[in-house]
Formats: sequence, C-alpha cells, structure tokens
Amino acid sequence: PENANRLSYDKILARVENQFPNRLSISIHIPKNQAEDAPVTPLYVDVMEPALFSTMGYVPLQLDPFSGEILKMVRHEDRSPGLRARLWVRFLHTGEAFGFLGKVIASLATVGSLFLVYTGFALSYRRFFGSRHR
Repeated sequence: PENANRLSYDKILARVENQFPNRLSISIHIPKNQAEDAPVTPLYVDVMEPALFSTMGYVPLQLDPFSGEILKMVRHEDRSPGLRARLWVRFLHTGEAFGFLGKVIASLATVGSLFLVYTGFALSYRRFFGSRHR
C-alpha cells in the first residue's frame, strides 16, 4: 500500500529468529540510502544454521520489508545437484570432509607435492648446471 511503513530491523530480526530457532547467526543487509521514488526491493538476510560444513548451513533469505514475509529462501537441499557436488568437492580438496583424518591426508599430499617440486628443481639443476665431465 502507498502509506505503508517498513518494519523496523528489530521486528524483522524477531521474525527471522522465530523462523530459525536453532540459528547460529543472522545478518541483515541494510540497503544504502534509497530515494523516496526508488522501487521497493526485498530485504536480504543471511542465516547460518548448524551444519557439517559452513556452506551447507548458509540460508539466504529475501524478505518483504513491509510485512516481514519470506519471499525466497534457499536451503542446501534446494540447490542444484551440481552446486551441492561442488561444495562437497571443495571440502574434499581442503581436507575438511573427513575431519582430522582428512586433514592429515591433505597435509601428506601437500608435503608430497612439495617433494616433487624439490626433486624437479634438483634434477633440472643437475642437468643444466651440473658438471660437464661425462
């Protein structure tokens, strides 16, 4: 409606807290100064829920700034299979996927790659700058 007032951030925060009782954090994206005649845009809110990995607990919301109604919500299960696989591969790559054992394996792989770099430089040095007595 024309004379409707936007909800205060405290009321929006209270509504999001009621919707997500087990949340870890809530972040409200406060829009920069908007002109009075600017079109009304949704209010963006980020909610972090407890999850195995941080990106799996991230829930972006779009709220109606006048009623506080959730217009759009994207949970991990709602994302495409490709994006979910990419998130899982990211945690495999960093070693976080399997806890402490995964980090140990990732660390050993890092040490192995450093060893390969060292042996590559050592062999090339011997080849190009080694003794000329053959």
